[in-house]
Amino acid sequence: MVDINTATDAELKAIPGIGDSYAAKIIAGRPYANKGQLKTRNVLPGPVYEKVKDQLVAKQVKK
Repeated sequence: MVDINTATDAELKAIPGIGDSYAAKIIAGRPYANKGQLKTRNVLPGPVYEKVKDQLVAKQVKK
């Protein structure tokens, strides 16, 4: 599982379907309350999100 709130660019791009552009958009949109926000915020298109969602988590950063 890859945490979308803390993963590096390289960790995100290691997921099939996530390339340079999507990795940059994920990082720029942080923080996320849940991984579904990747789709609701239009960071990832629906078909891409459906392909990668089972490999992602959105852990909450401790303040």
